Amino acid sequence: MFPNLPADLRRTNAGFIAQNGAQSDFNIYKRINLNADASYLFNAKGQHNIKFGWSTNRLSNSVQNLSYPNGYYRYYWDQSYTCVTSQCSGKQRGTYGYYRWYTYGDKGDASSDNQGLFFQDNWRVNKHLSLNLGLRAEREFLPSFSSQGIAAAPPIEFGWSSKISPRIGGAWDPKGDGKMRVYGSWGYFYDVMKYEMPRGSFGGAIYLTYYFALDDPNLMKTNQGQPADPSKLPGRFFEGINWRIPSNDPANNTVDKDLKPMKQKMLDLGFDYSLSSTLMASVRYTNRRLIRTIEDVGTLGPDGEIYYIANPGEGLTIDRKTWDAGFPLTPKAKRNYDALEIRLDKRFARNYQFAASYTYSKSTGNYSGLASSDEDGRTSPNVNRYFDLPWLGYTEKGSMADGVLATDRPNTFKFFGGYTAKSILGHTTLSPSMALYSGIPLTTEINVISTTPAYPYGRGDMGRTPVFYNFDLNLMHDFPVWKAKESMKLRFEFTVFNLLNSSIVTNKNSVLLHPDDGQLTFANDADVFKGFNTVGLMKAQDGRLNPLFNQASGFQGPRSARLQLTFFF
Repeated sequence: MFPNLPADLRRTNAGFIAQNGAQSDFNIYKRINLNADASYLFNAKGQHNIKFGWSTNRLSNSVQNLSYPNGYYRYYWDQSYTCVTSQCSGKQRGTYGYYRWYTYGDKGDASSDNQGLFFQDNWRVNKHLSLNLGLRAEREFLPSFSSQGIAAAPPIEFGWSSKISPRIGGAWDPKGDGKMRVYGSWGYFYDVMKYEMPRGSFGGAIYLTYYFALDDPNLMKTNQGQPADPSKLPGRFFEGINWRIPSNDPANNTVDKDLKPMKQKMLDLGFDYSLSSTLMASVRYTNRRLIRTIEDVGTLGPDGEIYYIANPGEGLTIDRKTWDAGFPLTPKAKRNYDALEIRLDKRFARNYQFAASYTYSKSTGNYSGLASSDEDGRTSPNVNRYFDLPWLGYTEKGSMADGVLATDRPNTFKFFGGYTAKSILGHTTLSPSMALYSGIPLTTEINVISTTPAYPYGRGDMGRTPVFYNFDLNLMHDFPVWKAKESMKLRFEFTVFNLLNSSIVTNKNSVLLHPDDGQLTFANDADVFKGFNTVGLMKAQDGRLNPLFNQASGFQGPRSARLQLTFFF
C-alpha cells in the first residue's frame, strides 16, 4: 500500500497517535443517608404493627477528567469516511485516506436531595392469615452539571404525587400449624435516576470528533498537541460532530415537559410446605412488567446527535412533529419477565445441609434495563443505546426487533450443599456448589448510517451459546484456639473455582460487517424503515463479511484456587 511513502510513514490501514495518557484530576462522590422510623403496636380485629418513616439521600459529584487531554489523532489509510451529519454527504477521502481528531471526558459539579415517606401495616388477622399493606411516596431531584451556557438549566424534578407506590402482600396458613404457607405480593416500584444521565446529557460530558482528508502523509509527524480550533487542522474538512449536545440547554431544551418516572409492576405468588422439621419444598411464580422507563431518545441533526430525555413510546416521542418524514414513532420500552421456581431446602441437621432449585423463565422485549445486555452488560443507566437513533434495533423488514433479551436463560439449575465433620482437631466443612444454565441468545448486528446497530434478522437469530455449567468446591477447617473462649478460632479455607476446568463459550462475535468498512448507508435515513436486503446492500456498497462473525469471543474462566487463613476473636 502506497509503496512510494518513506519507510517511517508506511502503515497498515489504521493507525493512531494519542497525545499523552488519560488525565483524571478528580472525581469526587459524596453520599449522605438519613433515616428515621417509628412503630406502634395495637389490637383491632387482630394484631397490627404500624410502621412509618422518612428517608433522605443526598448526593454530590465533582469531576474533571479527559481521556485525551491533548487530543487523539487517528489515521485511516486508504479508506473512505462515511458522513454522518449534513455538513458533508456520502463517502469522502483524501489521496491517502482520512484522519480524525477526537477528545472525550467529563467536567462539572452537581448535587441533589431525594426523599421518601412510607407507611405500612403488618396485620396478623389470626393464626391463619397475615397481611402486609403499605404505601410509599418519593420526591426525586436530578440536577444539571454546571457548564458554560447551561448552568441555570432546569433540573428534572418529580414531586411527591408523581411517585406513589402501593404494596400489598399476604400469607395464609390453612392449618395454622406453620407447616404450610400460601403467599403473594403485588406492588408498583419506581427507580431513582443515576448521575450517569446528567453527566452525559446535562453538560458534564465532552465528546468531540473532527474528520479531515489525508492528502499529506507527513501530517502524522506535524499534527501535535491540542489545536486552538480543531476544525482548522490541515486537510480538507469533512465535518465536526458534538456527540454531547446538552439536552437541557435553556435555549433548546429537549427534556420532555411531561416526563414521568420509571415504573414497573411486580407480582409474586408462592407455596411452601414442610416435608419434615428440616426439609422445605416450595414453588414460586414471579411476574415483572416494565410500565415505562426513562432514556435518551436520539436523532441526527446538522451538527450531530440530538437527544430527547423522555419516556420511550410516550410524550414527545410519539408526537409526529418530533420526527422527520418517514421516521416511525418511538416504540414503547418493553421488558417482560416470567419465572417458575421449584426449590428444596434442607436445614442443617445430622451434619449436612443443602439448597437445590430449578427455574423455568422467559425474558422478552426490546429493553433489558439499566445495564444493557444488548451491549454486553454496559452500565450507563438511563443513557444506554436502546433508543439513541430511530433505526437502532430495527430489522431489515423495517420493524422493531422485539424478542428474547440477551439475558434470557430458560432453564437454570443450582445446587449448594455443605457437610461438616467434627474431630478433636476441630470442624471440617466440605461445600460443593453447582450451576447448570441454558445458553444466552445471540443476535446478528450490522451498523447502519452512523455506527449504530440494527438487528436485521430479529433477536436470537444466531441461536444460543452452549449450555453453561460450573462446579466450585470449598474446604474449610476451624481450629479451636482456646477452649475457655469458643468464639476464638483459626480458620483455614481452600476454594477451587471451576473445578472441572471447563472452557465453555460464553459469547460470540455478532457483528456481520467488517469493522473497517464502516456502516451501511442509505440515500435517505428514512429508507431504513422501508426494508432492505442486508447481504445485497453489503455487496452493493463493497462491504466485506466480518471474518470474526459467529466466532467465539468470550469463554468461561479457567480453574483457579484461593487459600485463606482467618483468625476470629
